[in-house]
Amino acid sequence: MSAMMTVTPGISVITEKVFPNPVYAYQRDGAAWADVSLEGSSAIVKGVKKLSGAPVMASDLRASAGLVLAGLAADGETEVNRIYHG
Repeated sequence: MSAMMTVTPGISVITEKVFPNPVYAYQRDGAAWADVSLEGSSAIVKGVKKLSGAPVMASDLRASAGLVLAGLAADGETEVNRIYHG
């Protein structure tokens, strides 16, 4: 859902109720790949017109799946690094 929200007009909020510290991996090299900010257990997602391909880093299984989906929607090439979840 977070991948879809990055390209949806307006502001969306995702609140994590299962895990205490949500991980949203829309970061690359310290710069935002999408407009996502964390506030407590919620992520505030501001939709952008389009995503551009970028090197990104996988952190956990859920975030990695979101990165792959966002990468498929992005213009250009997206490289997802550190995929070795067991």
